[in-house]
Amino acid sequence: MKQKILIFLFLITSFSSVLYSQNFDDTLAVVTLRNVAYINSKTLEFEIHMQRYSWGWLKFANATFQLEFDNGYPFDVDNMNAFFDQESELKIQTQVGDDLPTDGYLFEPKIFKDRVSITILGPPDFDYCEKIPNDTTLLIGKFYLQSQTNDIPDKLRWKTPQNFYQHCAYKLEKDSLVDDYIIWYKEDDNVPLIGGPKGLFVMQDDSRRGYQFVHNDLFVNYAGRLDVDIKFNSLSEYRVDGYTIMRGYSFPGVPVNYTDTVATFKNGSQFFKEEMISKGNTRSGHQYGTIKDVVAYRGGEYAYSLYGHFTNSDEVYKDTLLDVATVEVPNAVIVEAKATPQNFEERTNITYKVEDDVYLTIEVYDLNGKFVKYLNVRSGGDIAKNSEVKKNVYETEFIAPELASQGLYRIIFTAIPIKDPNVEISRAYVDVQLLK
Repeated sequence: MKQKILIFLFLITSFSSVLYSQNFDDTLAVVTLRNVAYINSKTLEFEIHMQRYSWGWLKFANATFQLEFDNGYPFDVDNMNAFFDQESELKIQTQVGDDLPTDGYLFEPKIFKDRVSITILGPPDFDYCEKIPNDTTLLIGKFYLQSQTNDIPDKLRWKTPQNFYQHCAYKLEKDSLVDDYIIWYKEDDNVPLIGGPKGLFVMQDDSRRGYQFVHNDLFVNYAGRLDVDIKFNSLSEYRVDGYTIMRGYSFPGVPVNYTDTVATFKNGSQFFKEEMISKGNTRSGHQYGTIKDVVAYRGGEYAYSLYGHFTNSDEVYKDTLLDVATVEVPNAVIVEAKATPQNFEERTNITYKVEDDVYLTIEVYDLNGKFVKYLNVRSGGDIAKNSEVKKNVYETEFIAPELASQGLYRIIFTAIPIKDPNVEISRAYVDVQLLK
């Protein structure tokens, strides 16, 4: 009986793969090594992708993929580890004892002296296996190689010969046809994707990097009480070790002198913060923060600069300015106080903005300077009598006393900033007219 020949191609690229003009008429699948990149000189990450090129099969069953360093560099079995990143477009199932996976895929990377081997075990039933697309690639998995001692190379390739080191199979939904030139596979059997008669490989190498560094934005926000909140994010990251944030005071018409370190990834610094360490190479970006800063003085504009600390392929370090942002720290803390309507017969609403956390008092006096009453912080809320109020916009109301005389009333807002060594007192006035 003649065995049906199924051509299985492995495509290698250190970054993104391009198929160019190769003829894939007889190809069942293309497996691609992508985005091989340093996280640091002792840690290498890489991805394995797969695309189906035939309607003769649909679902992925299992595989063993084996890789070696491009220059034949040996693997240190005692001091090197391989990890699965738990990132895959296949459903992931965690190992439970010695049982095989039932409705997901189990990933088992392992180091040998001349290679790293990645075994992927799938469900025994066709219904629980994952479809491999034919119009795009599917991420089989993202993996790491990590050395505990020595630096490792940054290039990988498939281990050859293919038919000896590489194995992949698809899942059969039903019995295959019985013929004199077709092997009979039963329902739910794993059917190997077998290399061509010459063990054909298609080798492609695209010089474009699978990763690059793209900064997105730096956000600074005055949170009150002289506190500033800082956040930043990236769209993608590559070879950045960490970040540093500097602060300076912004004088009109003068370049900012960034003299104060707010936070840095550099261990040993008194400003070290763990959240400033890069979260690793990524094509989808990372979020950082909130990082807290405390400014010394109220009033004026503070400027912040964000630096990235990069390592190139020659282990040369460089601090690069990525972004700057400014924030206004208010001097007056009560602003935009306004009565609606200003002329009223029974009650009027007063809106006001507090630009910092304060101890607030709201008093009403008549035209003769006689105290009338305290108002609430907000309508229906607590009395504003040296009350702690957070930075926000508020609305309260003044209801004239039943026996109040017609005429002018003055509403006085007095605010003392919380956590301010200068103890500045801010006042605002709103005049309203009672009509009877």
